[in-house]
This record gives sequence, structure tokens and C-alpha cells, in this order.
Amino acid sequence: MKLKKNGATEQKVYALAAPLAESLGLVIWDVRFEKEGASWYLRVFIDKDEGISIDDCEAMSRPLSDLLDEADPIDQQYFLEVAPPDWNGIWCGSPISPLPSVRWCGCG
Repeated sequence: MKLKKNGATEQKVYALAAPLAESLGLVIWDVRFEKEGASWYLRVFIDKDEGISIDDCEAMSRPLSDLLDEADPIDQQYFLEVAPPDWNGIWCGSPISPLPSVRWCGCG
């Protein structure tokens, strides 16, 4: 597993998303801001003990989108994706830490 340090964008998004995830009974496993072709993608990977359903992704995605619109931490246009940690064959292994000194999962 490859580890990377939190980028500034990912840290800002994590700070916005973590309280929301906790209120929904979810854990944030990873946050990635990646460019693919001409498009940028903000990917927030979530989990919970019982596993993630599409309803969990929707419950996180809609209010997170509103929070991101309000805080506006990202200058360019992007697509928001909320998914379980094993989405697209990716498995991160452990949840990320809210502590800035702790390395976090970036399995890409």
C-alpha cells in the first residue's frame, strides 16, 4: 500500500466532511483530489461497520456538496464522488486520521 501525506485541498475537504460523516455514523477512509484527462475529481471514500449502501453515499454526498458550495475550498470545477473504500477495486486498509501529523491512506 502506498501512503501519501494529506494535500491542502484534501485537508480542507476532510475538515468539512468529518463532522458530517460522524453525524451519519460513517467513517472517512480517504479524500482524494485528482485530475483525470481534462477533469478534476474530488473523491471521498466512506465506510461503516455494516458496509455502505447507495443510500449512505447519497446521504453524505448531498449535504457535503452544499458544504463545499458554501465554503468554496476548491478554485476549479470538479466532480464530487462519494463511494465505499473498495469502490473501483481500491481498498485503503485503515481509516485516515484527523491528526495532521499522522500519515493517511492514499491507495493510488
